[in-house]
Amino acid sequence: MKNHSTRVLRFAQAGLLGAFAAHAAIAATTMPEFAQYDVNKDGAVSLEEFSARGGKEDAFRAGDANGDGMLSPDEFGKAVAGAKNPMKGDPK
Repeated sequence: MKNHSTRVLRFAQAGLLGAFAAHAAIAATTMPEFAQYDVNKDGAVSLEEFSARGGKEDAFRAGDANGDGMLSPDEFGKAVAGAKNPMKGDPK
């Protein structure tokens, strides 16, 4: 029984380590781009900052999950990943 518990614990630790590593890798791919948009370095991208870099308002609004008028790093990453081309906006 002790051997089984040790295996389960090691498996859980490996899973957690993998999850943290994956999250860090995903964040690392979006953070440099986010930093370029966050001109005033307040940790969020405003519509003005987004538009100044060529982003379209509809892509910004789609990414602003909580509706606060700012994109957090997570919202920014999801907005960019969810849009086919965030600079062109939604095709109609």
